[in-house]
Amino acid sequence: MDKFIKLLLETQNTVIIPGLGAIVLDDPETGKLIFNEYLKFNDGKLDAIIVAESNMDLQEAQNYIA
Repeated sequence: MDKFIKLLLETQNTVIIPGLGAIVLDDPETGKLIFNEYLKFNDGKLDAIIVAESNMDLQEAQNYIA
């Protein structure tokens, strides 16, 4: 899972983990991350990166995240 989160953080400032919260890149220069417990809605970006970078389909990716 951390491999996919790291891939997303290379291009996005926020990675939402559905039902849990979001990892937010607070300072790109230092790499400081913060956790936002209020961003829990699935934006589909984590699902999409898992499908693109693995041999899982969308349903398998969503089960993997859950």
